[in-house]
Amino acid sequence: MEKNCYFPFIWNYICIRIIKINLKTMPHIPLESHLPGITGLLEYRQDSAKPIRELTQILLRGESTLSEGERELIATLVSS
Repeated sequence: MEKNCYFPFIWNYICIRIIKINLKTMPHIPLESHLPGITGLLEYRQDSAKPIRELTQILLRGESTLSEGERELIATLVSS
């Protein structure tokens, strides 16, 4: 029974070590701090951003049974 008393301590130690290792090796993309959310990513890779921006314009401005205002409202609610 006494051996089980050390299990939480050992488990916590292992978890902390894994987290520290992951923090050191975690992928990171340096983004501009003045560009929040996806805007920073779109500016970072403009070659990838162009098709995404074109799709966004089609979805928000193209033909639809919804008005532009209704689509903007849906986009606002989904993104928050």
